[in-house]
Amino acid sequence: AITTWSAHGHTPEDDAKAKEKGLITIDTTCTLVEKVQNLAKREVGRGNIVPYLGSEKRGKTHPETRSILGHAEARIAELADAGEEYIGSIVLVQSAEDARKIELRPGQHATLLSQTTMSVKETKDIRDELKEDLGDRLDTRTEAGICLATNNRQHALAEYGTYNDVDGFIVVGDISISHNTKELAKLAGSLRPTIALASETELDESSFPLGGPIKTLALTSGASVPDRNAP
Repeated sequence: AITTWSAHGHTPEDDAKAKEKGLITIDTTCTLVEKVQNLAKREVGRGNIVPYLGSEKRGKTHPETRSILGHAEARIAELADAGEEYIGSIVLVQSAEDARKIELRPGQHATLLSQTTMSVKETKDIRDELKEDLGDRLDTRTEAGICLATNNRQHALAEYGTYNDVDGFIVVGDISISHNTKELAKLAGSLRPTIALASETELDESSFPLGGPIKTLALTSGASVPDRNAP
């Protein structure tokens, strides 16, 4: 059987299970996700703490967050088995409150990493919170996370939100399964009346949350939405 690892990445444990079952695997992990995996492993190997800004709701961890945590934890276990004493850790952070709980050992530093589909603004807010608490012990040189497509869409949407002639937004993408689309819809909703659609077949003008006539709508979509779904 053939198994394809998604762009969100997978864990070393997943690799081991696939090998045990004799599966042929095709790895389509995003190169940026691989970069974050490697940075997380490197930083815990240096004895540092990695606050990882990721997504987990109702006990279900986002696949990308699961992959990053899995790689870092595997590296920690490997170092412990080798008898290393000064080993770092990785901590899932989902809010400024989580960030304030982080404590460093004497001489220890922190490197903030994030899921590639997070909110640009929330990531900045948490980074600022960590910077205020940790000062120079927060290493900002190796930060990595939000992908270019997610970043560009959020910035463009925020810019459109300053235009007075835009009455509302349509965000194309399935917010139930796409985290970057969900964050995009949340940002749009904070700026203008917004509806999120998985495709144009769901468009129903009567359901649009506007109090007056619709003149101009701005259309955007999640980073992985096929062109055919966002005409």
